[in-house]
Amino acid sequence: MSHKLSLKLWQHGVARVHGRHSVHDCLKLSSGLEFNPSAVISVGKAACAMAQGALDVYPTLSKLMIITKFNHLYGDYNWPVGTNLLEASHPIPDSTSRIAGMQLSEFVNNLKPHDDLLVLVSGGASSLVEHLKPNHDWNSFVGRVTEMITSDTEISEINNFRASCSSLKNGGLLSNFRGHAARSLLISDVPGNIIETIGSGLAMMPARYQASPPAIVACNEDARLAIVEYAQELGYAVCCNEETLSGPVPELARHLAETIINGPPGIYVWGGEPTINLPESPGLGGRNQALALHLALLLRSQHGIEICVAGTDGTDGPTEAAGGIIDGTTYNRITNPLEAIERAASFDALSEAGALVITGPTGTNVMDIIVAVKAV
Repeated sequence: MSHKLSLKLWQHGVARVHGRHSVHDCLKLSSGLEFNPSAVISVGKAACAMAQGALDVYPTLSKLMIITKFNHLYGDYNWPVGTNLLEASHPIPDSTSRIAGMQLSEFVNNLKPHDDLLVLVSGGASSLVEHLKPNHDWNSFVGRVTEMITSDTEISEINNFRASCSSLKNGGLLSNFRGHAARSLLISDVPGNIIETIGSGLAMMPARYQASPPAIVACNEDARLAIVEYAQELGYAVCCNEETLSGPVPELARHLAETIINGPPGIYVWGGEPTINLPESPGLGGRNQALALHLALLLRSQHGIEICVAGTDGTDGPTEAAGGIIDGTTYNRITNPLEAIERAASFDALSEAGALVITGPTGTNVMDIIVAVKAV
């Protein structure tokens, strides 16, 4: 088995769904539309990459607003003069999210009747921009979002709650659009690629000025299929390709470990978004690192198995890591692995074992992907 083959396959899948070429390819394919954007808003973890894709096709764009997560701006890109670049908080909204939400709303409201607007949305948008409806208390809203994120609540439920409280989500942002026409392209970070759930419906708009229906330009399935194709090119059998990563981490880890141990040699690919219920005073980590650590426990002393578990956006929880890469020796390289599992302190445990996956921002966000390699 090639060392770190699981990581190599994971990286190949993530590269396939990069925001820049995903947006570029979609716009080029639909170039026959009578739609020539003069303004772009791009919101989410992949906001910069998606905006670059738009500029590749429409290089004379002059009205751009880009809102992304802290440390996700591309500092070396030559943005057009006047581009409004903002960073805001994720996954918990704060004052920067409120400022970004206000400025985004002003940007849209100030567009002229002749303006065509291109709306680009990727995962993370729900937290990055916010402006609550009247009679909603900010502190109560943030407290409830925090409670849901730190428990095993599914993303669809969290985003439905956000949309119910927000004047921007569920089509609120674009309800005041006064321009000529608008079009939305999205990178999906939710199961089922539901437009209303991505960014809590930030890209939704009235049909009366839609230049075309909202389009998903990249999703988890695209990344997984790229991994499968690459694995087959390398001569490996693909034993599994499913979007079934859901539910609590401990239960999911047991299911995955049993499937790999009892299955034939080859490549196993899963996508989705597990949930994790954190203890009262958790250590440092994220859902992918927690899942990697649980798998390290269940696969300890197993030979010929290597697993990469990572978020496609390059971040996992409040850490610099995207996830972890483990094998049958990882567990034994950690001083107190069971304590780390109990405290949800997966980052330090995997760091001690040299098992962290650190990529930096990837320019996309299509949920999480696991790649497992089982040798003959």
